[in-house]
Amino acid sequence: MSEVRTFGGWRERRGFGVAGLSGPQTAGALGAVLAALALAMVRPQVLAWLAVPVGGLFSLVMVRVRGDSLAGLLERRVRILRVGGIRHPDRAAPLPGVLSALHIIDVADAAGNEVGLVWLPGSGVTALVPVEPLGVELVAEDQAQAWLQAWSDWLSHLGYLSEVSRVAVTVHSGPAPRPPHGDVPSGVAGSIMAAMAADGLHTRTRTVLSLTVSADQKSDVPAACASVLDLLSGLDPLSRCGVAVLPAMGSTDVALWLRQAFDPWLADLIAAPTDMGPTAVQETWGTYRHDGAVSACYSWHEP
Repeated sequence: MSEVRTFGGWRERRGFGVAGLSGPQTAGALGAVLAALALAMVRPQVLAWLAVPVGGLFSLVMVRVRGDSLAGLLERRVRILRVGGIRHPDRAAPLPGVLSALHIIDVADAAGNEVGLVWLPGSGVTALVPVEPLGVELVAEDQAQAWLQAWSDWLSHLGYLSEVSRVAVTVHSGPAPRPPHGDVPSGVAGSIMAAMAADGLHTRTRTVLSLTVSADQKSDVPAACASVLDLLSGLDPLSRCGVAVLPAMGSTDVALWLRQAFDPWLADLIAAPTDMGPTAVQETWGTYRHDGAVSACYSWHEP
């Protein structure tokens, strides 16, 4: 049995400061300590009055909740308030719930192809890029390791791009229409084939790579769209990962992608983004009922 191989380029996200703090947080803590020492040398009696606020600031920086400091959580809450807070669903919007603020922006890439970018206020601008495997045959171990190494190198390269906030790979599987059958024999063989076709499960699978550039405010959207288009023009290294990169989704493709998430049995008939919403939804604590399916979400957090 071959030895287990690890792939480089991965690193845990840590600050450049002391005790896992970022650079600005370390500088602020050092400045506070120096100021307290200077004040203790000049007027020691004032330190008693500063004990409570200094302790509060120390707690904001050092106390961590699920890996994030209290100051980071407070900053995130302030950012949400800056972009408009928690939005109430717009009943006139094509999508329900928190997705009611979602917009699809039509732009053109360097080759002149139409690209539908997804903008969700408070989250960012996202491009959806479908990929396909180079083949369906089994490959040798060396080839598989080369693909994994290329994928690891590409992801580690994105870590140095400050404009990229998230990268995700989504594998979407759903029911597909039954393929038409040609000549069907008569008699017992024909009835058996008809029964197999009726009871058989036909599925379709699609793998999509999503690249997100942060855009907290509406004024940041044009610059974020330009950054996403630049990223789309540099996806050639993915060809070394065992996949073929297809053109980025247009607005109609994105609308169909969203619509089929609510109704997996829907055929590829959607034509406009205004039709991407479900017919009806029912949200509960444990499940989310929508059109032709029921969804449940499971998540975990790794400190």
